[in-house]
Amino acid sequence: MKNIFTGTYLKKGRTIQRKLAKENQVIKQTFPPYDASDDLVQAVNLALLLQKPLLLMGEPGCGKSSLARVLACELHQDADDYEDFYFEWLIKSSTKAREGLYEYDAIRRLGNAQIPKADREEDLHIKNYINDGPLGEAIQKSKAGAKAILLIDEIDKADLDFPNDLLNELDRAEYTIPELGNKAPIKAEEKPIIIITSNREKDLPDAFLRRCVFHFIKPFDDVRLKNILSNRFYKKKEAVEEEFVSQVVDRFVSIRKELEDKQLIVGKNISTAELIDWFQALKHYSQLDALDKKQDKEEKALLEKMIKELEKLPAKTLKEIPFRQVLFKNHNTLLNFE
Repeated sequence: MKNIFTGTYLKKGRTIQRKLAKENQVIKQTFPPYDASDDLVQAVNLALLLQKPLLLMGEPGCGKSSLARVLACELHQDADDYEDFYFEWLIKSSTKAREGLYEYDAIRRLGNAQIPKADREEDLHIKNYINDGPLGEAIQKSKAGAKAILLIDEIDKADLDFPNDLLNELDRAEYTIPELGNKAPIKAEEKPIIIITSNREKDLPDAFLRRCVFHFIKPFDDVRLKNILSNRFYKKKEAVEEEFVSQVVDRFVSIRKELEDKQLIVGKNISTAELIDWFQALKHYSQLDALDKKQDKEEKALLEKMIKELEKLPAKTLKEIPFRQVLFKNHNTLLNFE
């Protein structure tokens, strides 16, 4: 396992082979490019050095949640299956802190207790009814030289007490299971690497923030956006393709600036995720040079209308935006561009 994050392993995307020990087979998995800024790389390495969780904030779609898997791929690139070290805890409004550690299935145990012992498949010992949560698994499997990576995604969705309920577990990387009567805690051999994301829907407690390294992912500039699109959609760069990428990114940046200047952001701002989807649509219809003569009239008319949308791309007025449904995710902003 590597001890430092460079951010270069998946910068241009990569197809890797994963060996599944249980099924005794090898599968291929393709990862899209992930272009980590120098500041983000520095924040990750500070979190690794200090053995603290990394708290990420930024606009939805800026790549917060993807970082944990990218980090696991790079640090465990020599492992047969990096997913042995990668865990996700997707937070909901109803999520409780203990669920991340373990859950005791008392109902299933009670149901099995009604079955005669001769017909029962499971022993009624409580340990057989303890199901590890993602944080519990990460703590158990994190070892010296092979740290686990855990994503705690959208922590701000949970109630206000949730972050504080995790303080000891995040600090010490240990926990107990009272149902087993164990006084000795379950400890990590070495602290797992924890990436926590937040969309700033609510403030997080100071005691929780004190235990984290913090990084805010800023909107990317036009140079990095062009690199992201080129690396994701083109294997070889050609002048025509670079010109199209530049045209799309320039238009995207101008739209984003217009939204900010007019303070039209209500809810979801346009981000890198919207740009990638928008570019995919633009690229697809820009490549439909000739329509199939066999297509029926309705289908052909629809495609002609979609292709005609591309004429709006180089327009100077921002009211002419092709495929705006992909970019804008709130009604008020959309109305201002009608």
